[in-house]
Amino acid sequence: MSKDILFIISDQHSYKVQGNAGNTIIKTPNLDRLAKDGTVMRDCYAACPLCVPSRLSMLSGQYPSKIHAMDNQAVLDSGIATFVHALNAGGYDTTLCGRMHFIGPDQRHGFTKRLVGDITPTIFGNEWKNRKGADGLPWNRGRIEQVAIQCMGGGDSTVLEFDRDVTEAAISYLKEEYERPQFLCVGMYAPHFPYIAPKRLFDDYYERVRLPEKSYDAQEHPVLEGKLRDIDPETVRAAMAAYYGMIEFMDQNIGKIVSAWEQYLKRTGREGIVIYVSDHGDSNGEHGFYGKNTFFDPAVHVPMIFQGTGILKGKEILSPVSLLDLSPTICDMAEVERPPVQDGISLIEEISGEKMRIDESDGNTDLDERVVISELSNRFGAKSIGRMAKWKQYKYVTFSGFEQADQLFDLKADPFERDNIIQEHSEIVQKLAGRVKQTMIPAETVIKDLELEKANMEIITKCRQESREHWSVRAGMAEEAPVPMISTKVEISWGNVKKTADK
Repeated sequence: MSKDILFIISDQHSYKVQGNAGNTIIKTPNLDRLAKDGTVMRDCYAACPLCVPSRLSMLSGQYPSKIHAMDNQAVLDSGIATFVHALNAGGYDTTLCGRMHFIGPDQRHGFTKRLVGDITPTIFGNEWKNRKGADGLPWNRGRIEQVAIQCMGGGDSTVLEFDRDVTEAAISYLKEEYERPQFLCVGMYAPHFPYIAPKRLFDDYYERVRLPEKSYDAQEHPVLEGKLRDIDPETVRAAMAAYYGMIEFMDQNIGKIVSAWEQYLKRTGREGIVIYVSDHGDSNGEHGFYGKNTFFDPAVHVPMIFQGTGILKGKEILSPVSLLDLSPTICDMAEVERPPVQDGISLIEEISGEKMRIDESDGNTDLDERVVISELSNRFGAKSIGRMAKWKQYKYVTFSGFEQADQLFDLKADPFERDNIIQEHSEIVQKLAGRVKQTMIPAETVIKDLELEKANMEIITKCRQESREHWSVRAGMAEEAPVPMISTKVEISWGNVKKTADK
C-alpha cells in the first residue's frame, strides 16, 4: 500500500533554533517529538539561502543555476518535472496548503489542488509594493530584508494570521477520507520576518535569549558590503525574542497538524510519513546580519526530519545532505519514477535502513565523504556568483571576482565562522574548489543568464497581470491592527524596551 505523505515546509527556520538541535532556550516540543520518533539530518543545507531559488531547486532536485532560478523573481519552467509531478503521475493526490512562493502563471508545478493561496505576490511587477493596510502603513512593512529590523516586537501580524489559516485548512482537509494516496504539502510563512511574535512569547524570550556577541568580530566578506547589519544590543535582543517566539508559535501549529494527521491515519488505517524542512534559515542578529542571503550557517543550515512508517527511530545522520535530496528520496519513498535529472541523492537507505543506494550523481557513494554545494547571487555590491562547499566539518566559500577573499571555516572548532583558515589547509581548499568547478555552471554563464532575465523582466513587469492564488487578509485580521514599528528618529517600544531608532 502506498504511504501517505505529510510534507511541512516553513520559511526561514535556522537549524540551530530547535530543542532537538541542542538549543536550551527555544521550546519546540512537537519538532523534538518528531525527531525522537524518526530520523534527523543534522547537517542539511539549502541549495540557495533564498526563498524562490531554494524551493524551486528542492522541487526539481536540480541546482538553482541549472534551472535559471537565482533570485526571487525566478520562474520554474513548466516543462521541468518536479517530484510533485512524479507523485501525481504515480497516482497520488497532490495538495498544496499555503506557501510555496511560485511566481508566474503556473502556480501548481504538479499540485492538483490548493487549499490556501500564497501570502506573497504570485505575479510579476511592482503593484504589490504600493499596497497599504487599513492602518495606512505599507503592506510589506518588515517583510523585506532591507527593513527587517524596522518592524519587530510582541503583537499580531499577517504572518501569524496566515499560518493560522493554513493550519485550520490542513486540519479540515485531514478530517475527510480519500481513495487515492495523499501528498499534503503544508507551507507556513513563520518564522519569516517581520519579527513579530505573540506578545506572551516575545516577552518570555526577550528575558532569556543570549546575544551572539562572539560572532560580531568576524571579518565581513567584501561581497556582503551594503547588506543590512546592526549589532545594537536592543535591536539584536528584540529580533531574537520575536524570532524565537515565532518558532514556538510555528511549533504549536505543527503539533496541531501532526495530531490531525495521526488521527487521520488511525481512522483510515493508512500508513504515513511526516517530513519537516525549511527553505533556508535566518541570521537573526548573528554577525549583525538579519534574514538570509549569506553562507553563514544560521542562513543556510536547515532542519530536515523524517518520521513515520518504515522510518528508523531515534537515528541521527551527521554527514552533510542537501534539500536537493528530497526529490529522489520522496520519489523512492513513494515508489514512483523519479524526474530524469537529479542533482541530489536519495536518502532512503539512511532513513529506512534498506540497502537501495544507486546514486553516484555527486561523485561518490560514501555519505561520510560527500560534498554538498550551495549557491547564491550577490545582490549587495558587484555582480558575483557565490558557491559554498560543505565537507565534513569544513565549509569553503568563494565568490566570482572576489577569489582573493575566499574563505575556509572549521565549524567544529569555530562555530561562529570567525577564523578564515584558508592559508593553513591548501589540500582541503583544492579539493573543495575542484568539486565546485567540476559540478557547477561557470559563474560568467550564470551572470549572463541573470542579465537576460533582467531584460525580460523590464518588459514583463509592465504588463497587466491578474493576481492568482494569493491569500487575502480578511476584515478584522492582523493587517488592520497596529504593529510595533521602528522609524527614523521615532521613539518606539517593544516589550519593556524603549529606544530612539536612527536607522
